[in-house]
Amino acid sequence: MFLKKGRYKIERTLTAGNFGQTYIAIDQHSQFPSQEVVIKKLKPQQNDPYTLQNAKRLFKQEVEVLKKLGSHKQIPTYIDDFLENQDFYLVQEYIKGKDLTEELKLGNKLGESEVIQLLFDILEVLDFVHINGVIHRDIKPSNLMRRTQDNQIVLIDFGAVKEVGTVLVNQQGEKTITVIIGTPGYMAGEQGQGNPECASDVYAVGKIAIQALSGISANLIPPNSLLRNQNNDELLWRKGVSVRHELGNIIDKMVEQNFLLRYQNAGEALQAIKAILPSNVEQPAGFWMRLAADLIDRTIIITGSIILDLFMYGVTVDGEELTGRILVFYIIAGFIYCPVMDSSKTQGTLGKMLMGIKVTDLQRRKVPFDQATKRHSSKIFSYLTLGIGFIMAGFKRKRALHDIISGCLVIRSS
Repeated sequence: MFLKKGRYKIERTLTAGNFGQTYIAIDQHSQFPSQEVVIKKLKPQQNDPYTLQNAKRLFKQEVEVLKKLGSHKQIPTYIDDFLENQDFYLVQEYIKGKDLTEELKLGNKLGESEVIQLLFDILEVLDFVHINGVIHRDIKPSNLMRRTQDNQIVLIDFGAVKEVGTVLVNQQGEKTITVIIGTPGYMAGEQGQGNPECASDVYAVGKIAIQALSGISANLIPPNSLLRNQNNDELLWRKGVSVRHELGNIIDKMVEQNFLLRYQNAGEALQAIKAILPSNVEQPAGFWMRLAADLIDRTIIITGSIILDLFMYGVTVDGEELTGRILVFYIIAGFIYCPVMDSSKTQGTLGKMLMGIKVTDLQRRKVPFDQATKRHSSKIFSYLTLGIGFIMAGFKRKRALHDIISGCLVIRSS
């Protein structure tokens, strides 16, 4: 299937619902071969002239908003928009990664420090949205992507665009929105009544935080859990959840039933989170720290290989034979030492420990042995490119080629 006179070749359907469909497509006119894009198809409920005219006006209006928001590095870039067969199409950057439903699946509880970092990441990009006078209206785990290349949160699928498929207009020009945009469990009361506020987005982020701490999906959290505890004035969701008062109080304010009592926008909530953000928050390790750790580990492995050779073969006169054996021992020792240490409780080799860094997965958790082995094996690509793959860790993304291949991060130890 092709769209816009053959420019876009539809590869597969991502979603199909009441508001339209979302596709992954190839942009045939892109300067990059096989460039994947996301195409949202929005179909008005009626095709009468009044509805189509207003739907077109609404669509163009929201496209202009997305063009502006797409300048942010954590919001998909606008590429194109067009009208075809009375359907509206929006083309945006395709974000490679996994959405937060993977991290927030039922029964999976995140630690408090992970939740604080998650709130910081979401609110930071949402603050940009609110500063620009936009309400997202559909904040939920599936609309928050963890981008593979840099582990950053990317905010997708703005609710306002979906209204194109919900508008009805009568002959008197009176507009009616037939469906409330939002998702049960994450949608605040005033939004459910058709009056979304920036505070409504804050409510949704607060529900995500409760989900992360409790391991219970937001639509399964009992409604009375957001009522006050008569004994201590805290909200009842805290019962059975391990959370400090500082974080608990912030989340309480985010999910207040009365939106006037909430943080009024993401910026206010972000400032509250910044106040409790640990000073030693885990950040990507820089190039020089990683290089020093690598040199220490190389020295340890080479020294160990020489000692092992002496123990097994004694003093050898033939230098070429000695070098060959030590090289074999070095390769074998490296494949044992690095994966075992990186996947252990220390989360790093002796070199990393001395430099105060550790290896984690993209969610900053301890990596299993097979992932640590994949990371060590893929190092060969970093070194075969004259170290370019390793030098990548010195740039903004702070990830070497072997980290990207294995889905790992190297961060400073907290």
